[in-house]
Amino acid sequence: MQQANKEVFFQSRIERFQKEQNEKKQTSILVGWVRILSFLVFAAVVYALFSSRETAWAIGVIITYVPIFGILVNVHSRIKAEIQQLSFLVEINQNEILRLHRNIKSLHNGAEYLDTHHPYAPDLDIFGSHSLYQLISRNRFLGSQQTLAQWMAAPADIDTITQRQAAIKELREATDWTQTHTAHSHAQINQKNKARPVSSYLQDIATDTQVLNGSIWKIAQYALPILSIAFLVLINFMDWDSRWLFLVLGVNFLFLRLLFIPLLNLTKSLGDFSKIIGAYEEVIRSIESQTFTAPLLQSLKAKMSDGQKASTQIKQLKGSLQFLTNRGNLFYQSLNGLFMLDLFVLRRIQTWHQRHCNHVEHWFDSVDQIAALSDLAAFSFAEENYCFPTPKQQTCHVQAQSMLHPLIGGYEAITNDFTLSGRGELALITGSNMSGKSTFLRTIGINLVLAQMGAPVAAKSFSFSPLKIFTSMRTQDNLEESVSSFYAEISRIKQMLEQIDEDIPTFYLLDEILKGTNTKDRHAGATALIEQLTTSNSLGLISTHDVELAELAIDRMTNYSFNSQLSEDEISFDYKLTDGPCRSFNASALMRKMGIIKK
Repeated sequence: MQQANKEVFFQSRIERFQKEQNEKKQTSILVGWVRILSFLVFAAVVYALFSSRETAWAIGVIITYVPIFGILVNVHSRIKAEIQQLSFLVEINQNEILRLHRNIKSLHNGAEYLDTHHPYAPDLDIFGSHSLYQLISRNRFLGSQQTLAQWMAAPADIDTITQRQAAIKELREATDWTQTHTAHSHAQINQKNKARPVSSYLQDIATDTQVLNGSIWKIAQYALPILSIAFLVLINFMDWDSRWLFLVLGVNFLFLRLLFIPLLNLTKSLGDFSKIIGAYEEVIRSIESQTFTAPLLQSLKAKMSDGQKASTQIKQLKGSLQFLTNRGNLFYQSLNGLFMLDLFVLRRIQTWHQRHCNHVEHWFDSVDQIAALSDLAAFSFAEENYCFPTPKQQTCHVQAQSMLHPLIGGYEAITNDFTLSGRGELALITGSNMSGKSTFLRTIGINLVLAQMGAPVAAKSFSFSPLKIFTSMRTQDNLEESVSSFYAEISRIKQMLEQIDEDIPTFYLLDEILKGTNTKDRHAGATALIEQLTTSNSLGLISTHDVELAELAIDRMTNYSFNSQLSEDEISFDYKLTDGPCRSFNASALMRKMGIIKK
């Protein structure tokens, strides 16, 4: 299925979900009117019965109607949730079309995960505007976003890469399944509050329920409601003075007052958590019912149980949290004063936490990993011409056929073949201005990032050995820290040299090496660095305008170039990697073209 067909596929899903959404909206309106009319009829009947002094019949109607009205409310709420889910599915498929056209500026860019001192992320557009993260990330679970960011920022070992590839291949054709999960993750987003990790919510529960650790609360939980029931019986059947009830209420409220602050804190902090675990519950229930063949998916699914289904346990906590957040009505408070409902709910939350706190983060981590794999599967499905790379045990190896940059879409992307294999091997790239040197370095770098996280890469074929990537491409001065661009670059190179060791080889990408100094110093410094790198446990690419470097006779250094064609001051580029040093230069022609140099 080519890109045009993929777009038709996603557009057809948009139209399908919009149609279902409109149908659901009509049903919602109908159920809403049924609720209103049924209540009006109920109110009129009850009023008529009380007016006719048919009290028993009136009470019977009330008792009958309350559960019926509750069912209508639940049905209406479910339909509204389905409408919201469909709106998310429409948005998800619209975003897929944006990604096909690489129009990704409006998507979440993961800038919060960008470390400016990271070995390669700033230079290879891993996070931030028009980034790899925007191209891949689809789920809105904070944990899944963090998981994906971690995979992008740190290479996996070969076994993990192989397992992730198998999982992605299994999930990439399950578009309905993966998009449904992504839609559930959209439902838990609260734009007003900053997303928090699950562990922080669990810590809130532990902190705010520790007030119940005293033995007196275990007694009060049962003794006070029993005392209330006893006094109600005595007042109604033994003709006790009803004022005795105020004594019971007074005692109960003294205890409830001690719970007020912890309950208030929980209500404030856990309102969002109720939505989050509700979304996780839906996804976990779907995972529990799914049969996987990929070992990684099977392993992650197996972690979602501590003797009982994780979805069942999470549903229990969700029910308690919803009960807690809906306690601010007069009916609840009336019963609360008599039967200590706050204590019951708080104790139930504490008991849940004590039983499951050691498991719940493992459950959610498994969901987050499956969600990240689903994102990669959706990426693989959309980019069907991309290949799954072959990891090799040999050291110092990268080979690509028809490789292109994944962030350059459509007909704009130019493919190149490239091979670099062997300890100390160095490819020196010379070329004229704007000919594609920097883009080529980023192309091989970003594809190697994809390969080492287990994702498909933008190439016809791709093989690699485990490598630690390091780049120096966008070094800038810093006025605040009094750092010049040249000092920033040599500091970056120092960081690279410190990374090189005898463990895993380093794969480096150095763009316009030592560009911040004079020609003589640049040549001498670059020569010394090249000689050092070709004898180290590393391999990589260096781009430069210094054509004299291409004349160096250094073992394990190979010359490549990007060239331009000049015809009557018109400059054209083919962006194809060529063997040998560059023989065409265009700086003067560009300056004449822009009117800087007069013809």
